Amino acid sequence: MGKRKRAAAKETTDHKQQSGSRKDHSMTDAPLALKAGYAYVSLEGTAIEAITHQEQPMDVIPPHYVQNRIERDGHPWHHVTIINPTELPRALEAIGIEYNKKKKYHLVRALVDHILREFGDANLWDPPEDLGLAYAEHNDTKAYYHVLHWPFGHRIRDRLGLGPAFFHVTIGFDHKDVHGTYKGPGTVLCLSRPGFYQKHHYERLAELAPFYNNDYDFIKALVKQGIATSNFRIAMSLGWTYLRGINTQTHTYL
Repeated sequence: MGKRKRAAAKETTDHKQQSGSRKDHSMTDAPLALKAGYAYVSLEGTAIEAITHQEQPMDVIPPHYVQNRIERDGHPWHHVTIINPTELPRALEAIGIEYNKKKKYHLVRALVDHILREFGDANLWDPPEDLGLAYAEHNDTKAYYHVLHWPFGHRIRDRLGLGPAFFHVTIGFDHKDVHGTYKGPGTVLCLSRPGFYQKHHYERLAELAPFYNNDYDFIKALVKQGIATSNFRIAMSLGWTYLRGINTQTHTYL
């Protein structure tokens, strides 16, 4: 093969490695690792895998849901989206980089490097807290996922000029993943399915309610479940927030 052909072949190979999907990298053995996707930034690691492997009160996720996710991602491990593709231009602008669609992967890599310089090694970050298995459906799509409480992630987004988001780890979905709909703590199965209710779990969710004053769905679900399970003190205290008519529009659906 001539030099020109070898150079062209190498350039093609490098481009595929750099701009390819998540299929191109291996599972990290670090607790937390910030990763550059083709057009998004995500969090992976053994701490995230530990969340997805927690035993559930009931086995409700059909096997093909999990398989659909694995086929989409190209591997079995999980991730938490921090910045989605539609937010990428705004995040880049916040750090003084002009968005160029043809150089997406390189720009995401630069964004990841910037975040690590600003916030340090991801292994030293405060990790996400698992709020439990959750479920959502929208049009013809259905998905199971773990909702996460992660103030540190909101700090990152805030520094980049992005609003709050509902962080979650997708476990599986039917047909395709659910997008464009609410995936916040109000969808946690502890608040909607009797088989998943545990008093200590409910009380922890109620403790976090002040962090979600703009999440109408969450407060409403807490009040309803509080009444249904005779947690009247919690239900009454949260009821005032519910009655004020707050909404979820201040959050981003990742």
